[in-house]
Amino acid sequence: MIRNRFFTSCALIFFLLSDISAEESESQKKYIKGNIYDKTAAVREASGAESEILSRWAIDFSLRNREILGNDRDLGALAVAGILSLPKDYIASSEQNVRDAMMQKFIAVFTAFNDENVRSAVINKVSVLRDYYAVNPFADTLNTYLSKNVVTADSEQGVVKDAIVALGLIGNSNSFDVLNNAYRQKKWQQYENELTVSMGQIADKALSEILGIIQEGNIQNIREIFNVLVKNEKNSLETL
Repeated sequence: MIRNRFFTSCALIFFLLSDISAEESESQKKYIKGNIYDKTAAVREASGAESEILSRWAIDFSLRNREILGNDRDLGALAVAGILSLPKDYIASSEQNVRDAMMQKFIAVFTAFNDENVRSAVINKVSVLRDYYAVNPFADTLNTYLSKNVVTADSEQGVVKDAIVALGLIGNSNSFDVLNNAYRQKKWQQYENELTVSMGQIADKALSEILGIIQEGNIQNIREIFNVLVKNEKNSLETL
């Protein structure tokens, strides 16, 4: 009796695992055989281990075909689906070299696509997963983006705001200079609050830059820096 129950249990487990594998296989077939719409739908519908696989496929497919299709909205939608569906658990459990490779892909997607939805998706994903990455390369990518972005289209304003906020989380000393220059030049007055908050959040990484501003002796600039620092709770008067 016990032996029969044992074999019955094993058979049931085998059946369930086989059924799950079959479902995963069918979803992957749907992705492989489908057009871009089908691929995007397959990525969005995926779950578990399959989500990790299809997310990586979508990101790789988007990068491979970006030069051919240009700023195609459908390709951009696939890239967004791949980026947003990439599971946190996959990144958290990966080796450092895998994480570094994925970060390079994030940078490549951000650089290659002009689509504001794609760029915002990359920024938000890196921000959420910042504890698992060496984020300095992406911070430098955002530094360059904001430094060069003198006049932006209305559709790109959201990306600018996302980049400013993200630098408050992942920025470096160069980021502080970029944000401070934008603030002083009133480059994006509609995001003045975001600029000052992000500067305050990374002030501890830019002490030499802050001291340089103080040593210049410009009272207006010193007052502005002081106001920026006191906006951030983690900066005490001892920092000054």
